[in-house]
Amino acid sequence: MYPEAPTRLRAVLEASGSFTTFAIDYFKKHPEIPRDFEVSGALLLDDFKLFLSERSIQPGIGEWSSDRDAIRNRLKAEIFNQAFGVEKGDEVEAQRDALILKALEVMGR
Repeated sequence: MYPEAPTRLRAVLEASGSFTTFAIDYFKKHPEIPRDFEVSGALLLDDFKLFLSERSIQPGIGEWSSDRDAIRNRLKAEIFNQAFGVEKGDEVEAQRDALILKALEVMGR
């Protein structure tokens, strides 16, 4: 089992620093992030799409749809990095890591 290969869209979002920049802006506007915070509903994702559009990043519907879960996870991780520190952000990212999930399955957890 190999780590999930980044898609073209996620590669662009990572290379442009979009996740981190958006998370910094979001945390400045919403400094009281609850520990059970989830990137759910269309509102936050719509905000992120608008943010990307303002930076001339306009993914197609298919790209956006296929990467939506990964984008949610990365946004949550970056917002947690800002609110609670990098360790908590890493925990969020680990929730989607195929190798970690497989290891937990093998260990019976």
